[in-house]
Amino acid sequence: MKNALKTSYPVALIAGFVFFIQGISLLRNYPASPACGRVIEVFSDMSVLINCDSAVFMKDAQNPLRVLDGQSVYQDRPAHSILVWIMSVTFRLLGIPNVSREVVGNSGEVTVYQSVFYASFLILNTLILVIATFIALKSIISKKISAVFTDGVLVPAIIVLIVTANELTKTFFWTPHSQMFNILLPVLGFFLIKKRSKVETLKEFFLLQLAIFLLMFFYPLFGILYGILLFSTYSKFSRRIFLTASFIITYLLYPRLLTSLGGNYSNFAVAEYRQYIWPFDALKQGNLIDQISVNFKSFILTFPLFPTLLLSVLIVFLSIVTSKPPNSVSALIKEQMPYLMFFALYICALSMMGYYSRRLTLGPFIFLELAVLNFGISRWGNRSLKVRNLFLYGLIGVLIVCWIATNGPLS
Repeated sequence: MKNALKTSYPVALIAGFVFFIQGISLLRNYPASPACGRVIEVFSDMSVLINCDSAVFMKDAQNPLRVLDGQSVYQDRPAHSILVWIMSVTFRLLGIPNVSREVVGNSGEVTVYQSVFYASFLILNTLILVIATFIALKSIISKKISAVFTDGVLVPAIIVLIVTANELTKTFFWTPHSQMFNILLPVLGFFLIKKRSKVETLKEFFLLQLAIFLLMFFYPLFGILYGILLFSTYSKFSRRIFLTASFIITYLLYPRLLTSLGGNYSNFAVAEYRQYIWPFDALKQGNLIDQISVNFKSFILTFPLFPTLLLSVLIVFLSIVTSKPPNSVSALIKEQMPYLMFFALYICALSMMGYYSRRLTLGPFIFLELAVLNFGISRWGNRSLKVRNLFLYGLIGVLIVCWIATNGPLS
């Protein structure tokens, strides 16, 4: 029972931590003139940053027909706004008071923010973070680990901080936006890698495929999770390929289905940034190498290189001090290969987007943090107890300091 308590985390407790951490962020100092957003005072000394893209999300939620008739730039992710609309209409039917407030955007355009819709976005942000935190805890913490890490506090605290106390949550939690999915995505990727060998039946494989398919309508980048399921243990590889291709093709047919039903579809990311097709454009224009160089420089500047290098040095150090010959290096590489492959896939998918921002590259960094933490606690075991706990306390301190020092906002 003692170990069971250490591996069981009530949703209410996780939600409480999420709200506590995000509540502290209300006291942060914002730049005088944010590059992309408006600072709105809630109470004395408490403000929220309304991102410049939030006006579109709010308009789409208040009038979901926008994502069907071509008015919205987020037609490739209609489920987000439609779900918020359903939640908001339900709240209004239940008699929840609804007030409106006008917010002037960077362009000078005024957008009306209705409180029930704004609250619905915040509730959805909270649910995403609670689910992501719960999945991350269940992915890393086990009875075996609880037995070794006898305090049962340090590792869970680090996981909670990684998922909930970062630049993304500090900048986007209090604003209508889809950026919380950039936290859920790496956590789900980490979870699926650890559990892929247990996906053995058609029902399990189909339900996971369906879940990813639905998530793509919230955030298309979730599609990279199909790459993990291809290496599950269900049936033959050819059958896994067939089922995966069926879901992907169905998703790609969504624009045609929408237009056939009388709607209009346009993909802003493709039209504006030539998402995933810019290499073909460059190839036709004969400047592929130059375009790759330009986009690579833009992409790499958004990546948190210094902390990534620190994590890489850390995992090399742990590999050395915990290695057990013979053949330990090859065995270690084989053990970590699924994580490395997904990390490479993640980076590749982002580098091909044509639009580059730090808020996107923080996703793979969160994945890397979880992978390194998982690697460390699984390899270190019960050796060097005092040194290990000192390191974990230090890591908690670093995460808190980095979170507090983050000013943003991320563009």
